[in-house]
Amino acid sequence: MNNKVKVLLVNPWVTDFSLYDFWIKPLGLLILGSILKREGFEVFLVDFMDRHNPHFVEKLSKKELKEIRDRSFSTGKFPSREIVKPKIYENIKRKYKIYGWNEENLKDYLKKQKGFDFIFITSGMTYWYPGIRKTVDFLKDFYPNSIYVLGGRYVFFCKEHAEKNFNDLFLIPDINITNILEKIERLTCKKIDKEKYLNGKAVSFEFYLEYPILKHFAVIRSLGCPFKCVYCASNILFPEFISLKDESVIEEIEKIHRLKEAKDLAFYDDALLYPKEKFKEFLKKFIEKKLNIRVHTPNAIHARYIDQEMANLLKKANFKTIRIGLETINEEKLKKSWSEKLKIKDFDNAIKNLKKAGFSQELGAYVLIGTIDDDIDEIMKTYEYLFVNKVKIYPAQFSPLPFNNYFDRREDPLLSNKSIYPFGNPKIGFSLYENIKDFAKVLNRNLFTNKSFKELYKKFFSKLL
Repeated sequence: MNNKVKVLLVNPWVTDFSLYDFWIKPLGLLILGSILKREGFEVFLVDFMDRHNPHFVEKLSKKELKEIRDRSFSTGKFPSREIVKPKIYENIKRKYKIYGWNEENLKDYLKKQKGFDFIFITSGMTYWYPGIRKTVDFLKDFYPNSIYVLGGRYVFFCKEHAEKNFNDLFLIPDINITNILEKIERLTCKKIDKEKYLNGKAVSFEFYLEYPILKHFAVIRSLGCPFKCVYCASNILFPEFISLKDESVIEEIEKIHRLKEAKDLAFYDDALLYPKEKFKEFLKKFIEKKLNIRVHTPNAIHARYIDQEMANLLKKANFKTIRIGLETINEEKLKKSWSEKLKIKDFDNAIKNLKKAGFSQELGAYVLIGTIDDDIDEIMKTYEYLFVNKVKIYPAQFSPLPFNNYFDRREDPLLSNKSIYPFGNPKIGFSLYENIKDFAKVLNRNLFTNKSFKELYKKFFSKLL
């Protein structure tokens, strides 16, 4: 094979009931692209989900532009079209959509690209696989002679399902970067210096520079999590907690921000503040760079690590979105059923420290809903606790994983979609769960008003009776 192997990286369409761009980027695919480029591959990218790509934006009508316009901190809605629901969803009273750029615009874009030796496609949520299938079939009209390779979380968690539904592709059911590189080396017959990237060494995010316009980007400074929450995939994906080199991560952030003028940075870490003292040192180095950048934590951070010094450093580093994992105020459930990562006093102290540091409307907490033992009174008490403390409420819908006791791997991954509450309490039901979600929005809108929780609760739920 020619020494110059030509590769196309693809972030595919997503099929789901809802999707919003909270700084979503295909980070694993971009890290792989950075490595392959360093190793001498000729690498290109097509991101079906890139909301800011001018090639697509310029073709939109005023109405369409308004629909996907940027909201706060460069977030916003993805372009979408309603499609026929899979039969398994036929009783779900919600619209099912495909998210990303439409076929005609993509055809025009891809016509400018010549053939590729390999096409690497990533995958995210396990229940997004119909979007991947549509992506593959669409691309094969343009590149019928390319070798198609599918990796990512869906393939890792649902290997047997992927083998059955994507038997026309080469699958890489692995997350470990050196294992992935070894498989790519065998497939492409091109030597890769795999040892260079062992255990997160030499991780690079420089492939972000390939985006024509980059308003936000995401990075990590660690892999894995020290806690073992049964509802979380982190320990399955990364059994060993690995910290990346602070200087390298900051250098990459600075380079991307300087060259692309991206204003918003999201950390994808599952345990961003851990170890606490090490992260404080990271923040001090980050602050010294004086970057004009806004920082966000879409993944929950741990309350137990937010002492006063940590809160002050987060403020100085210009963190604009603080999301803390609370789940529930039922400490017995936190301890017995999920993990011992949090005590309510830890959360109280964290909020106190953050407010003293100057945070207010930036504060939010995740409340887990959609589990079999959900209790409405407990959820409402958790909501009230956060409302009284003036902390925004973000319901986190439970999505079962094939690797834990909640989901049978023989089932269709579509049944793991959090939007249908597959393992929610049947006494609550789909409609009431949706109302519980909507009530959180009402509380957030009234967080800094004089209205009481009881007043808002009574008004909201009386309309449903």
